[in-house]
Amino acid sequence: MNISDNNRKLFQSMSVLYVEDDKELALEVTDILSTLFKSVDTCSNGQDGLIQYTTQLYDIVITDINMPKMDGLSMSQEIRHINPNQHIIVISAYEDTAYFLKCLELGIDGFITKPFVLDTVLETFIKVSHSIEDKNELLALKKNLDKKDEDNISTVKNSTAFKSLLRTQETMSLILLNIDNFSNINSAYGEDYADSVLEEISKNLVTLNIKDIEIYKLESDEYALVNRKNLDTETAIETANFLVSFFNETEIESDEDIDLFVSFSIGINIGKGIALLNRARMAIKELREHTRGTYKVYDMKSNYMRKQQDNVYWVRKIQESIADDAIVAFFQPIVNNHTQKIEKYECLARIYDDGDYISPFHFMDAAKETRQISMITKSMIKQSCKMFSGTEYEFSLNITNDDLQMEYLEDYLLRNCERYSINPNRIVLELLEDISTLEKGSILKQLASLREKGFKLAIDDFGSESSNFSRLLEFDADYLKIDGAFIKNIVTDVKSQMITEGIVFIAHKLGIKVIAEFIHSQEVQDKMVALGIDYSQGYFHGAPSKELI
Repeated sequence: MNISDNNRKLFQSMSVLYVEDDKELALEVTDILSTLFKSVDTCSNGQDGLIQYTTQLYDIVITDINMPKMDGLSMSQEIRHINPNQHIIVISAYEDTAYFLKCLELGIDGFITKPFVLDTVLETFIKVSHSIEDKNELLALKKNLDKKDEDNISTVKNSTAFKSLLRTQETMSLILLNIDNFSNINSAYGEDYADSVLEEISKNLVTLNIKDIEIYKLESDEYALVNRKNLDTETAIETANFLVSFFNETEIESDEDIDLFVSFSIGINIGKGIALLNRARMAIKELREHTRGTYKVYDMKSNYMRKQQDNVYWVRKIQESIADDAIVAFFQPIVNNHTQKIEKYECLARIYDDGDYISPFHFMDAAKETRQISMITKSMIKQSCKMFSGTEYEFSLNITNDDLQMEYLEDYLLRNCERYSINPNRIVLELLEDISTLEKGSILKQLASLREKGFKLAIDDFGSESSNFSRLLEFDADYLKIDGAFIKNIVTDVKSQMITEGIVFIAHKLGIKVIAEFIHSQEVQDKMVALGIDYSQGYFHGAPSKELI
């Protein structure tokens, strides 16, 4: 295919991020891309690609699907969280309908299959490039027409102007304002009123006339205040404090008879490029872990950021473990307090890392954030059914909100029961406290159906957060596991004893058997027997192990 001069000129104005794990193919394609586009950056996996994406702005992202550490579709999804308007082209040898559907769901701009047909590749590049050009022309037209919208205040620039500023890679001070609970204003009073609130906020920011500050209205409920002359953090903090005080005392005026005050969560960062914006947003996320209506300076050494960095590590480790079938099942015995014999085991996931087996405490948050919980649960179901095939023990599996939301459990459990000759009544599903059954009728239906098939249900961590007495009204449980907070000091803490006695009394009245965790000494075990608790679990009876006792 011949490339017209206009298309060649268009290509030469655009920057590309290319992500491909096949080194030989990456070199070949990079050579082609470099002759077409203004600049091309290359990465060998989705994780590195996502990190590179945060360092600057790209017109087009081109990615393979199947890659180590993070696949192309997961990377594309994360990129879309950062920039919903990013143009993405997927290249893959896969022709599975599921991949096409996922690409459609993500709004992928182009899909190229391997092996390449050059004309098809060029057609895709031309189509996407013209789409970018059309969008830019439309934005320019809107700006020239000076239409009245929330961005149309003479001294408030829009998000396009802000992205252009970031593209210059100039170092600057950013004060990012995010309106607290703006969605509530939208829901309660409607979009027209919410738009008038944004316009009034813009007018107030302009009226303040803060020295050296440029104001940009970003998407939705964000404002960027940029200082390119003074890069001092203390100056940014002073400005943030002033804004907090001002809006705390300033009523938002409108034609509606509504008394409204707004507050902001504010992120502060000094830097350049897209990383400047992303880090300010991270500061706001960290702030909102604890409070709102104030500011937070981005600090890469904070506990929150260290946790995020740990999560990145564990996301990669989980993906590697799943790919290598290296999620390891451990089993902890549960003793019948009446017979003093082991009757059950709890199945616990571990990941092997640097010579040690790591508990879910370290990687569960990362698994939840990246929706990989179900892959871990499936691995545990398969390994546990295989381990207990040919035995008479009951065994319990931890089930999360994500597992039930994805609605795969019943079918997957039944298939493994059939494969390993396991009667469903030997499997106990421990419902973790993150399951919001009161809000999800579909989850209650699943639990009822699982119980009809013979699976038993246990309420885990009873007494903590949402795992409380309301659960006893929602569904019929077979077991109730008392949260360890009530057990660890029960020998000396009278309150723990009284609460535990109450739980045991109510559970037994309802025909529910009680399991106590964290049994760490003979004294605690004797107390469990005295309180009439049916089963005990803890290191006193046995640590989690890859083998059954």
